Amino acid sequence: MLSGRLKQILFACLLSTGFLFNIQPSSAMTVLAADLPDLIRDSHTIVRAQVIQVQNLVLDTAGKTVDARTLAALDKNTPPKGLRAFTEVTIQILEHYKGDGNKGSHLSFRLVGGNMGPYTLAVPGMPKFQDNTEVLLFLEKSGQALIPLGASQGVFRIDRTNPGNIMAIHDLKGMAIVRYDVVPAGCNEQTADEQRCAPRTGPGLPAIPERMPFTVLDGQIRAFLGLPERQGLKTAPTRVLQVR
Repeated sequence: MLSGRLKQILFACLLSTGFLFNIQPSSAMTVLAADLPDLIRDSHTIVRAQVIQVQNLVLDTAGKTVDARTLAALDKNTPPKGLRAFTEVTIQILEHYKGDGNKGSHLSFRLVGGNMGPYTLAVPGMPKFQDNTEVLLFLEKSGQALIPLGASQGVFRIDRTNPGNIMAIHDLKGMAIVRYDVVPAGCNEQTADEQRCAPRTGPGLPAIPERMPFTVLDGQIRAFLGLPERQGLKTAPTRVLQVR
């Protein structure tokens, strides 16, 4: 297995700029396919959580928040300069598997992309969150912050429509999946920077199903991390602590 391959994500667009548009672009983020062991091993933090706040945030070049009045005054015919849009997501941890946080505590992270007056800064393949939804997250460290590992690859939405068959939904819309080809003979199954043994990629398929029973996902995480088997899954609380 290629070590740290999730750290080698290939972007079809730059996260620092994304796309500035008024209609949805058709471009995709190109990423290396990740299987579940990759996500578990390479994640700093793994939690099941309730999304309690999704907030649009625009910063200027000094890192200060741009107020709503300034954004409302932006000219729709002149793309804004020096502004950066983010989506800040706050979650309450329902279950802790690995890394930071404890059950009941809050975590927040920022994703590149958001609204700037009449404009939207978007990065295809970045996960989308909604208030009061339940998710299972694989998070990595980016500086001092946490972000979903492999963009949408590190996010599962928990669907409780059928209480007897709770599902984990893995939405990879906006992503182009690639895989490493077989390592050339004579490289001892190891890739290297030299041309002959350099990793090569080609079109691939997602390594994780779009839908799977939550018990399967939960069980594989627990088995990989050596955690006790689950004795039963309680229904997620309908009320969560408010952000202070």
